[in-house]
Amino acid sequence: MADEMEEIVADFISEAEESLERIDPLFVELEAKGHDKDILHDIFRSMHTIKGAAGFLGFQLIVDVAHKAESIMKKLRDDETSISTALIDVILRSVDMLKLLIRHLKMKDGAEEDIRGLLGDLDAALSGEVATPTGTDDSEGEKPSVIGAEEETGYDGGAVPGALPVQEVPREATAAQTADKGSASPAKETSPTLRIDVERVDKVMDLTGEIVLVRNRLLNIANEFDVRYSGDDAVESLASTVSFLDLVTADMQLAVMKMRMQPLKKVFSKFPRLVRDMSNGLGKEIELKISGEGTEVDRTVIEQIGDPMVHILRNSIDHGIEPAEARLQKGKPAKGAISIDASQQGNHIVIEVSDNGKGIDLGRVKQKALEKGLVSQEEFHRMTDESAVNLIFLPGFSTAEVATQLSGRGVGMDVVKTNIAKLNGFVEVMTEKDKGTRFRISIPLTLAIIQALMVRAGGRQYAIPLAPIEETLKICAAEIKEITGQGVIEVRDSILPLFELADVLGCTARPGVDARYVLIIAIGDKKFGIAVDELLGQEEVVIKNVGGIDVNSSYIVGATITGEGKVVLILDLAGISRNAIGLIKV
Repeated sequence: MADEMEEIVADFISEAEESLERIDPLFVELEAKGHDKDILHDIFRSMHTIKGAAGFLGFQLIVDVAHKAESIMKKLRDDETSISTALIDVILRSVDMLKLLIRHLKMKDGAEEDIRGLLGDLDAALSGEVATPTGTDDSEGEKPSVIGAEEETGYDGGAVPGALPVQEVPREATAAQTADKGSASPAKETSPTLRIDVERVDKVMDLTGEIVLVRNRLLNIANEFDVRYSGDDAVESLASTVSFLDLVTADMQLAVMKMRMQPLKKVFSKFPRLVRDMSNGLGKEIELKISGEGTEVDRTVIEQIGDPMVHILRNSIDHGIEPAEARLQKGKPAKGAISIDASQQGNHIVIEVSDNGKGIDLGRVKQKALEKGLVSQEEFHRMTDESAVNLIFLPGFSTAEVATQLSGRGVGMDVVKTNIAKLNGFVEVMTEKDKGTRFRISIPLTLAIIQALMVRAGGRQYAIPLAPIEETLKICAAEIKEITGQGVIEVRDSILPLFELADVLGCTARPGVDARYVLIIAIGDKKFGIAVDELLGQEEVVIKNVGGIDVNSSYIVGATITGEGKVVLILDLAGISRNAIGLIKV
C-alpha cells in the first residue's frame, strides 16, 4: 500500500508541476489581453485540479494557497473584479509558493513554509484591496520575483537537485484502450502516454551508444574479412548479417533519440513571466514575442539551455532596451521588443534572441578589455568588430560602471558560452548601434552520437564533428600565402585564414610535408581552413565525457572509441574558432 501511495504522490507532483509551468505564461498573456474568459477558465481549472488532488492526499498548505488563488480566479472569470498588475502580482506569488511547496514534497525534505502572509494578501485581494506583499524591505523596495533567475528566487524553475525527473514517451493505443470510449476526447484516444523515469531512457540511450560502437567494430572486421577472403560463403553471410545489424542499429538509435526529444516550449514557457517581472522591476515596457516553441530538442538541451537564455534575456532587458524617454528621443516606440525564435536547420537547432535596443558599444567593449588587461595594445589595434563583440564572453567582463540587481557583475555571458560549449554548440552575437542586438545559439540536434571525420595531425588521431565542415581540399605548400604573418589560402576568389591543427593543439607538426589536407570550416559567419596531415575517413561516433579536461582551454569536447578499437579525442571546432583564431584579421 505504501508503494502505491508513493506512486500516487509522484503522479500528483508531476502533474502539478506541469500545470503550474503551463499557467505561468497564461497570466502574462492575461495581463496583456485583459479579461479573457478562456484563459481565466483554463487557469481556474488548473488551480481547482491541484486543490482537489492535494486535498485527497492531505497536503493542507497546498490546498489553502490553491483555494485562495482559485477563488480570485473565479471572481475574475465571473467579472466580479478587474484585472490589475498588482492583482496579477499577488496571484503569481501564490503560484511561486505552490511551486515551492511541491518542491519540498519532491525532495522529501520535510520543510514547511510560512504561508500566513501570502494568505493575508490573497484575502485582501479577494476583498478588493490588493495588499503590499508581506515581508518586503521598504528600504530597498520590492524586488521583482523572477522565475529562472536562480540568485533571486533560489529556484530556477527547472529540475530539482536530487529528484527524479519524468519523461513522457508516446506509445500505441491498444484495441482495448480505444474501444468503447464514447465521448472521450480525440487526443486521449489517439495519443496516450506512458510515464517513464528519465534514468531508464538514459540507460537505453547509453546501451544504444555501446551497440553503435560494436556495430562500427563489426563493420570494420567484416570489411577486412571481405578483402582477405573474397568469395567465401561464410564471409558473405557475415557481411549480410552485419549489414542487417547496421540497419537495425540505425533504426533503434533514431527511435531512442525521438524518445528523448522534448519541445522547447518547456523552457520558453518561463520567459514571459521572467520578462514581465524584470521589466516591471526596472520600470520599462517590454513586449516578448516567441516563435518556434514547438521545435523539439534532446532533453539534455532542455536541461542546460535555460540558464544561458535567462542571462541573455537579463542582459537585453537591463542593458539593451532603453528607458521609454530615451527610446522616444531616438524616434523609437516607447515599448521595447524582445523576440525569441527557434528552428531546426539541418542537423542543428538554432535559437535567436534579438532586441530592438541600443546595441553593444564595441568601442567601449574594446577599451574596457584593454583597461582590464584582457587584450594587448597590438591586439587592440588589430581587433575587428566581430572579434571585439566576442570579448563579452570572457569571465569577469562587464562594461557597466555600477552593478545592478540584474547584471553588471561580470558573470552571465561567460556562463552562456560555457553552457553552450557543453552542448557542443556555439553562440554568435550581431549588434548595430541604436538598432539592437541578436544572439544566435546553434546546437547539434543529437548530443550523444554524431558523424565525425577522422584526421591525423602531429602524429595523433582526432575526431572532428562533420557538421561544420563545408569541404575538404588537398593543396601544396606553394598555395599557402602569408598576410601580416598569418597563413592564408585562396578558395574560389575568397581569402581564408589557414591554421595548422597541430599548432592550435600544441602538438609537433610533421616537418617536410609538401601536400596538405585542408578542412574548410564554417562556424556561423566565420570561415577558415584547418590543415591536417591525413584524412582517415568518416565514422559515426559516440561522445564520452572525459573527466579532468577543461573544455574551454583544451578544445576537447569528449572522446570516442573508433571501429578499430582506438580511443580518440573529439575536437571542439567552435572553441577553436572563438579562442584560437578570434583575434585574427585578414
